[in-house]
Amino acid sequence: MDGWVKLHRKLLNSDMYKSLNSTHRDVMVQCLLLASHKRTVWSYKGDLHACSPGQFKTSLETLRSRCAKKTTIKQVRGALDKLGTWGFLASERASTGRIITILNWTTYQNGYTSEGQTKGHAKGQSEGKARATIKNDKNVKNDKKIKDICLFWNNLGIIKHKGITRFENIIKARLNNYSSEEITEAMSNYKKILEGSEYFFTYRWTLDEFLSRKGGIDKFLVTNKPFETFRKGANGRQIGKRKPEIAEQEKTTVGKYGKAAQVINI
Repeated sequence: MDGWVKLHRKLLNSDMYKSLNSTHRDVMVQCLLLASHKRTVWSYKGDLHACSPGQFKTSLETLRSRCAKKTTIKQVRGALDKLGTWGFLASERASTGRIITILNWTTYQNGYTSEGQTKGHAKGQSEGKARATIKNDKNVKNDKKIKDICLFWNNLGIIKHKGITRFENIIKARLNNYSSEEITEAMSNYKKILEGSEYFFTYRWTLDEFLSRKGGIDKFLVTNKPFETFRKGANGRQIGKRKPEIAEQEKTTVGKYGKAAQVINI
């Protein structure tokens, strides 16, 4: 690797730079030096991979080995998180390592490299920046949705949970098929049916049980008429015949939690 990059003196007065410790600054400079100045393409196991200007493929171990002695992988990861928080870079895992994107590459380098002015590279860098920014925004929004869904469930008081780590993967999976509004709508209807004397469904599930039941969310969406499906008959008995899978699911839960809301440590 040859060539050079610009490092502006105004960086010394930036709030970001002042907040960085020596390891953070070391990692920042390494990322600037490793970033590609032009679009690069390579083949790995028969597949083509590409990096736009301002991007490069690496790993935590590779970055650590380029930094000062005694630098740890934990410190490198912390530095990437810090620089990401400041909007300096975006770091995303790839199948063969990690892709780092310097988000303001053209601002820092002004379109110049040792090969001269690279006017045609601005478009590729902008596209890479947009993809990284969109991905980061999506992750932030998903994290907020997960927290909101867990909070909504606990506020219903069916069975309360401490912490959300246990539910992150199952909620992310459900968000691929349902909106957060649909999930909370189903939860709210489940609560009403669970505690309504006019309904025969009385089995309390934990949050992960509610989300993992086959068709569990669908059963309680308004479009599927749950208040009719689970309503008792005039003589106190249910209307119609329960589907075998519903009855079997209820058997696995009955008596496990009872009717009082519980707090479960996870």
